[in-house]
Amino acid sequence: MRPVIGITTRRRTIETKIGPLEVETAELAYTQAVLRAGGVPVGLIPVPEEQANSILDRIDGLVLSGGGDLDPVWYGGSQVESLYEIIDERDRFEIALAREAARTAFPTLAICRGMQVVNVALGGTLIEDLPHTSAAGSIHSAPEAADRGRQPVMLDPGCRIAAVMGTTRPLANSIHHQAVKAPGRGLRVVGQSEDGVVEALEAEDPAWPLTAVQWHPEYLADEDEASQSLFRRLVVDAEAAAHV
Repeated sequence: MRPVIGITTRRRTIETKIGPLEVETAELAYTQAVLRAGGVPVGLIPVPEEQANSILDRIDGLVLSGGGDLDPVWYGGSQVESLYEIIDERDRFEIALAREAARTAFPTLAICRGMQVVNVALGGTLIEDLPHTSAAGSIHSAPEAADRGRQPVMLDPGCRIAAVMGTTRPLANSIHHQAVKAPGRGLRVVGQSEDGVVEALEAEDPAWPLTAVQWHPEYLADEDEASQSLFRRLVVDAEAAAHV
């Protein structure tokens, strides 16, 4: 039986014949990457945080997807003007998922906002707006180049992400204005951009198969084998965990 991979969703407003409707979406880039990797993708719609823990009992692997910003109240940050798409229900839901995943060593792939969620869930902090803290900060927000790698990431040679991707210098796409500042409990930085921005995190405990990246491999995975390998590794980890 193929492992079920839960993907956190993003709230959007779409125009329909009856007017604008709010919907929860999982982008095709995520679902197609999971399907190619051999998993069965399902969207995870936010539920009250006290119900979030039970969701991991019903899936085999977790993708914490990209999207808007976390509310800075979660990490003692500042309410800067550039913050966007803050949704309290999503924050609470995903932070609860991340904490439960850490507690149970649940197979997890955290992407962009997802990496930030894991970090904040475990007590870490974020840089609220890179362009205001670094002269090079603006190079990290390039949505027009989402479909191609353009910025090298320097991965620690011994980290699991480098082993999975088969390289210590993958080319990443950059679509973010925030980044990890101080890593959370039990997390270690294993990848940085040339200007020192944190691009990858892993768990210090090797028992937790966590892959956390600041870039968006889902947009590259249909053509780039190294990017697709991150989803394949998640599915392999999910299969192994399901048979324990």
